[in-house]
Amino acid sequence: PVTARRPASSHGPARTESAARRSTGAMGAAQRGQGTLIVLMCGVSFAVISLIGLAVPLIPAVLEGLDVPAAEAVNAALMSSFPTAMLLASPVANWASGRFGRHALLRSGLCLTCAATVLLGLAPRLSCGEPVSACLLLLAARALQGFGAAASNLAVFAIIVEAFQANLGTVMGLNEIAIGVASTTSPVAGALLYRTAGFEAALFAAAALVALMLPLAAFTERAQAQAQVREALLARDASAAPVALAPRRPSCGELAAPRLLLAAMGLTVAMGLFGVCNGILVVHLHRLGLDDAHAGVTYGLFSLAYAVAAPVAGLASDHWRGCRPLADGQLSKERYQDVMALGLALSGVSSVALGLGPLVGSADDGRMRRWGYELAALSAMGMGQAAALIPSLAAVKAGAPAGVEESGGRTDAIVTLYNVFMQVGLASGPLLGAACSATLGFETAMMVVGAVCIVYAASVACVRCLEEPPSRMDAAAPGRFELRRGSTVYGADLVPPPSRVSRWRKLRNTAALMPRRRRQEGPVPALAAVPAAE
Repeated sequence: PVTARRPASSHGPARTESAARRSTGAMGAAQRGQGTLIVLMCGVSFAVISLIGLAVPLIPAVLEGLDVPAAEAVNAALMSSFPTAMLLASPVANWASGRFGRHALLRSGLCLTCAATVLLGLAPRLSCGEPVSACLLLLAARALQGFGAAASNLAVFAIIVEAFQANLGTVMGLNEIAIGVASTTSPVAGALLYRTAGFEAALFAAAALVALMLPLAAFTERAQAQAQVREALLARDASAAPVALAPRRPSCGELAAPRLLLAAMGLTVAMGLFGVCNGILVVHLHRLGLDDAHAGVTYGLFSLAYAVAAPVAGLASDHWRGCRPLADGQLSKERYQDVMALGLALSGVSSVALGLGPLVGSADDGRMRRWGYELAALSAMGMGQAAALIPSLAAVKAGAPAGVEESGGRTDAIVTLYNVFMQVGLASGPLLGAACSATLGFETAMMVVGAVCIVYAASVACVRCLEEPPSRMDAAAPGRFELRRGSTVYGADLVPPPSRVSRWRKLRNTAALMPRRRRQEGPVPALAAVPAAE
C-alpha cells in the first residue's frame, strides 16, 4: 500500500509557523540530548571499568590479610566472576529491557552495582575475619556487580545505538577513551586508597562514583521523554499518517546471521587477546628482571596508544568507504567489518613480534633493549586493538539480517549478543593465557594468539573477496525507498524486494504513486527512483 502525505501548508499559515518553531526547538533539544547521552555513556563505562581496575590491587591485598588458603586460585575465581556474571545476566537483561524499559533497567543496574560494591567493601567485616565466609561474600558481591554492570551496559548501549545511527563509530571512539582512562588510573587509585584509607574506603569511593550516574540517567530519561513529545507534535503537524502497530521483539537467535556471527567472533578474539596479555604480561616482565615501575610504564604506554588511536579508528569506521564501496560514493555497511579485520591483523602481527623477543635480548643480555622492543610492539598492539574494538558494535549491528524489522527490541537483542561475545573473550582470555604460558611459555603463547588474530583477518578478507559486489539498491533499507521531485520527498512503503530490484519493479512502484499526486497537485513530472539514505 502507498501512503501519501499532505503538504504542511494545507494546515494554514499559523499552524505552519507553529510547526517551524517546534522543529527548530526539537533540533536544539536533540543536540543537547545527544551530548548528555555521550556523557552518560562515558560515565557508565568509566565506572564499570573502574570496578575491574580497582579489584586488581584490592582483592589480592584483602585475601592476604585474611590468610586465605590457595589465595591465587581464589583471586582468579574472584577476578573471573565479574565477566562471567555479565555473560550470564545479558539474556536476562534483554528480557527486562523489553518488559520494563531501558531507562528503568539502567537505574536498576546502577543501583544494584552500587549496593554490590558496598557489600564487597563490608565483606571482611561481616564475615568477622573468617576466611571461608569472607570468600563467599566477596564472590557473591562480585557476581552482583557483574549483574548490575550487564544491565546498565545493555541499557546505555541500546540507547546509544538508536540515537547515533550515522556516526556510531565516532561515538564509540569517545567511549573507549573513557575506558582507557579508567583502566589506566583505577589500579593506581585503588592502591593509593588502600594504603591511605583502607579496603572499605576504596570501595565506598567506587560506590559513590557509580551513584553519581543516577542523577545523570534521570536527566537523560526526562530529556528523551520531552523529545518524544516534540516528535509527536511535529508528526501531528506534518501529516495525518496512520499509526503503525508496535513491531514484535525478535529473539537473539533470529538475528544470529553469518555476518553478525563473523563480527561477533572478531570481538571475542580481540577481547581474548586483551585477557591473555593482561594475565601473563606482568609475570613475563618480572622474569626479565623488571620491577613494578617498569610494568606500570608498560601498561601505561599500551593504554596511551589505545586511547590515542580510539577516536581515529572511530572516525575512520564512520567515513571510510570500505574495501569494496558502493557506487556513487555511498558508504558500505561492511566498512566496520573491514576496519575490525585490519585492526586484528595489526594486533596479530604485534603479538607475533612479542613472541620473537628472544631474538632481540634476554634477561641476562640486552634486557633493556628487549624491553624497548616490546614497548614498541605493545604500542602497535594498542592501536590495532582500538581499530578492532571501536567499530565492533557497529559491525555487529550491520551484520544483523535485513528481514527483521527495525525496532527497539531488535537493538536490545543486538546489544545482548554484543555483550555475550565480548564477555566470552574477556572471561576466557586470562584462563587461556595462564594455561598457555604455564605449558608453552610467554613467547609461544603470544605467537599462538597472534596467529589466531591473523587467521581471522585473512578469513574476513576471503569472505569479502568471494562475496558478490554490492549494488546501489542494496544500500537502501529493505522494503523502503524514496522518490524525489525537486526538494519534496514522498515515501512509499512496499513489500520487501529481493536483493536486486528489477527495472520493471522500479517503474511499477513509481507509477503507483502518480495518480494520487495528480489528484492533489495536478500533472507531475517524471519521478526518478533513488535509494533512501542508509
